[in-house]
Amino acid sequence: MAAPKDMKRALSLATNSQKDIEDASIVIVVCADEKRVEERYGARGKTHYWLQDTVAAVQNILLVAYPLGLGSC
Repeated sequence: MAAPKDMKRALSLATNSQKDIEDASIVIVVCADEKRVEERYGARGKTHYWLQDTVAAVQNILLVAYPLGLGSC
């Protein structure tokens, strides 16, 4: 397994070199399994539902972070 610093560098490069990722204390990566969603919901799942699920997960993470006094984006 890569060291946290190396992992954050790789994530930064994968996101058009967003330097904030490398400087962050914690990085949360939200992922989806498009194939699994497509198997369950068909083509619409692959094009829409996986995105809606991940966006909802991120929104909930941000909503929890705020009252805890954590900066997030």
